[in-house]
Amino acid sequence: MSDEQIRAAVARWMEENKEAGEVVGADSGADLQQTFMHLMSGLSDAEYMAVWEELRGSEQSEAMIEIFEGHAANNASDPDAQVQLGVVYLQKLQGMTLGVETDNLATKVDATFDKALALDSEHWDARFIKAQALSFGPPMFGKQAEAIENLETLHGQQEARTSQSPKYVQTYLMLGNLYSQQGEMEKAKGAWQSGATMFPLNAELTQKVKR
Repeated sequence: MSDEQIRAAVARWMEENKEAGEVVGADSGADLQQTFMHLMSGLSDAEYMAVWEELRGSEQSEAMIEIFEGHAANNASDPDAQVQLGVVYLQKLQGMTLGVETDNLATKVDATFDKALALDSEHWDARFIKAQALSFGPPMFGKQAEAIENLETLHGQQEARTSQSPKYVQTYLMLGNLYSQQGEMEKAKGAWQSGATMFPLNAELTQKVKR
């Protein structure tokens, strides 16, 4: 995403909030732009979460979510923009008390990743993060089964590719772990073994295969 696109996204948010009668100062806009640029700059997971730890619960946090929503809406054909919004929603969910609001937000999270997958059915991040989010749901709701289905799809897509990204390790680990939680140990070992074959130097997969 270019600096010009980032400035445009922040400018749109500021204009919309001015029209709603809210006071948005130049300093506030500059801070939002800087934070948005930082979040979009390819941070590590730990760095990304650290930024949201500082934002969480603040007015700037809500403003940032609105900016990401506007960015996703204005880039409706870009699966990356939809994934970015889904990740932002997940950050908002962190620390919230379970209730109607969290249920509604979780539904929005899932719908956002589904939109990305409708644009690109092989978008790894969209499917993996969707599965990860589903895996955290209460077992009584059966979300783990849906998480497994998505990971099985990812497994098949990865196996068909000639080049293997290091992040693909996570698919084998999580799929095996979820099979294990379901009591399907043969399937769990099969998933871990597939991963160990692809990534023989990964210590975690090697250890799980030896169990």
